[in-house]
Amino acid sequence: MITPKVLLCADSVVRDAQSNRISVFNIFEKFSPKGFPALVARFSILVILQREVNDPDRIDGRLRITLAQQTLYDGVVPVQFEGQVLSRGIITFEGFVLPGAGDLVVSLEVAGIQVQTYSMKVDAPAAHPVANIAAG
Repeated sequence: MITPKVLLCADSVVRDAQSNRISVFNIFEKFSPKGFPALVARFSILVILQREVNDPDRIDGRLRITLAQQTLYDGVVPVQFEGQVLSRGIITFEGFVLPGAGDLVVSLEVAGIQVQTYSMKVDAPAAHPVANIAAG
């Protein structure tokens, strides 16, 4: 059985070529845009899955991203273990658009079973603009 170890969303997720270590920068917990549609310049997802030795070495997963139950992305992502028990995947979107407020949910299915979700809140903009005044 394939089980989730990590699913998170951040501005950047990188794998160091020399050490093979993963670094995550600016984890997303919520968004507070000034208006809609809102552009997220970079939206990265880190997925770490674990398998048992009798599980397949390669399987297709399905990544879904919804906002207020509206599908923003729905696609197949290959999960490759390459002979190991852990698989690490980094998925990056450049220019991800948030059309409105609500719960932003990233979910991963493997073999038709939802194995993990990650939720973030997208706040509605303030009714009145907030001024940032700096004295100089």
